[in-house]
Amino acid sequence: MNILTTNGLLARVIGEWTSNAGLRRLFTRLRAPAHPYDELSVAGTIRSAGDGQAELAVRAATRAGVHADVIAVVGLPA
Repeated sequence: MNILTTNGLLARVIGEWTSNAGLRRLFTRLRAPAHPYDELSVAGTIRSAGDGQAELAVRAATRAGVHADVIAVVGLPA
C-alpha cells in the first residue's frame, strides 16, 4: 500500500475512535511494507490533551512488522 492508502485508512480509524473529532494533522512514517489483503492491526494512545486538542500516537502493524507510526492531532469538542 502507498502512503495515501495508509493515511486514508488511519484517518478513518482515528475518526471512528475519537467519535469523529476533527483531524487537524496527521504525521505518518512508513516502515515495513503492507500489501492488499494483509491484516492491519491498529493501536493507539493519547500522548497529551489540552487547549482544545489531543495528540495521539498510533501504530499500524502487519504480521511482517510495523507498517506505520503516526502522530495525529485532533480537535476536541467545546
